[in-house]
Amino acid sequence: MALDSRETRPDSRRAATSRSRVRVNELVTEAQNLLSQLIRARSCNPPGDEAAAVAVLGAYLRRSGIDFTVYEAEPGRANLVSRIHGVGDGPSLLLLSHMDTVDADPAEWSSDPWGGMVRDGSVWGRGALDLKGQAAAQAVAVASLLRSGVAFRGDVVLAATADEELGSRCGTRWLLDRHPEALRTDYALTHGAGDRMVLDDRVVYFCATAERVTAELTVTITAPAGLTMLAELPNAIAEAGRLVSKVAGQHVGDTLLEEVAVVMDALAGPGRSPGEVAATAGSIHPALRTLLTPLTGATLVPAKIVSTSLAGRPSVCEIHFDCWLLPGRDRKEIEAVLDAAAVELPYQVAWRPIRGGSRSPTSTPLWGAIESFVRHVDGGSLLLPLCDAGFTDSHWLRERYGTVAYGFFPMREMTTSEAARTVHGPDERMPLSDLALQIDFYRQVITSIGNSACDRQG
Repeated sequence: MALDSRETRPDSRRAATSRSRVRVNELVTEAQNLLSQLIRARSCNPPGDEAAAVAVLGAYLRRSGIDFTVYEAEPGRANLVSRIHGVGDGPSLLLLSHMDTVDADPAEWSSDPWGGMVRDGSVWGRGALDLKGQAAAQAVAVASLLRSGVAFRGDVVLAATADEELGSRCGTRWLLDRHPEALRTDYALTHGAGDRMVLDDRVVYFCATAERVTAELTVTITAPAGLTMLAELPNAIAEAGRLVSKVAGQHVGDTLLEEVAVVMDALAGPGRSPGEVAATAGSIHPALRTLLTPLTGATLVPAKIVSTSLAGRPSVCEIHFDCWLLPGRDRKEIEAVLDAAAVELPYQVAWRPIRGGSRSPTSTPLWGAIESFVRHVDGGSLLLPLCDAGFTDSHWLRERYGTVAYGFFPMREMTTSEAARTVHGPDERMPLSDLALQIDFYRQVITSIGNSACDRQG
C-alpha cells in the first residue's frame, strides 16, 4: 500500500535538512583546515613573504581543479589570481583578500600567533580575521559551487594579494599597473565592514561603500638661534608640543557625510548635524559611536617627531602626521586646522601622496544580493552603508576600472568591539560559526548577483 505523500514530507524535510547540515559542516571543516594552514604560513608585513601563504592557497585550488596564476612583484611578494570564466554574458565578480598580515608579539597571546589552533570553537592566529579567514571562506565557497555543478554566466575572480597592510606597492596597485586585466571586473567584494549590531529590536548590518582619504604630511617648525637656558626664547620642540596638543585627534566638520546621514536617518531620525553624531550614535550603541565618530570630519594623528635643539643654532622640529579626510574633501581642510592652531607660529607643510576617498553607489544588483542575504539570515534585518574609516584596496579598483566595490565580511558571533580589539592585536581568532556564515554568504551572492549562475546540465 502506498503511503500518503503528506505523511512522507516531514521525514523528507528532516532528511534534507540533515544532509544540508552535513554539507555545511564539511565545508566549515574544509575552510578551517585551509585557514589553519594559511595562518601557519607566516607572512608578516614587513617583510611580507606572502609566497608561502599563496602556495598553501594554490595547493587547495589545484586539488579542487581550479586554475590560477601567481604574479610576483618581487621575490617572495606573491599575488594569486584565479579567473573562472563564465559561460554567458553575466556580470563579473571579484572576491578579493590579502595574504600579508601585521606582526604579533607571542608574549601577548594566549596561544602561538602562527599555530592556527582550533580552540573554543574558533581558529586562532594572526590573520584569522585580517584577512586569511576571508580568503579561506571565498576559496571554499567557489570550489564547493563548482563541485556541485554550477557554472557562472559571468567571470568569478578569486584574488589573494600581497602588501595590503602597507599600501599595496607589491599587491593590488602593482597588479593594476603591470597586469591590468587580471583584476578587471564589474563588481568586487573585500573587507571593511559586515558588522552586525542588535539595536533594541532591530538587527543592523553595515556594508562599506566608501572610504576616507588617507594622507601623510610633515609640519616643520623652526625657531631662531639663542641661548637654550633662557626660557623666554622660543624653542621649536616646545612650540611643536603646543601645536600637536591643539590639532591631534578628531575634528568635526560642517557637512554630514551622506553614508552617515543614511544611518542617522534610519536609526535616529532626520535632521542631525555632524556635531550631534557621536553623542546620538553612542546613545544607540557604543560600537555605533566607534564606527561613526571618525566620519564626522578630519582625523589628525601625530606619528613621529624628529627634532634638533643646540645652543647657538636654530632649533628645528619635524612632526610627521597621519591624517584621514572624508570623501570629497581635500588637504585645505587640514591646512585650515593647522593655521588656526599655529596662530602666529611660522611653519611649513610637506604632503606625501594622497590616496583613497572613493565610493560606490548602493543602487546595484550586488547591494541587492547582500541585502537579500542579511534578511535571509536575520529576518527583518536592515543593511546600511558605511564609509570605511581606514584604507582598503577597493579604491584602486574604483579609480582604475569604475568597479562597484563593497567591503562586506559578515560576522554574527564576534562583535564589532571584539573584532576591533583583536584584528591587529593579541588573540586574533575566527569563530567557526562566522566562517560558516561567510561561506554561505559568498555562495549565495555568487549565485544570485545578476542571475549570474546556471546549472551546468541546464
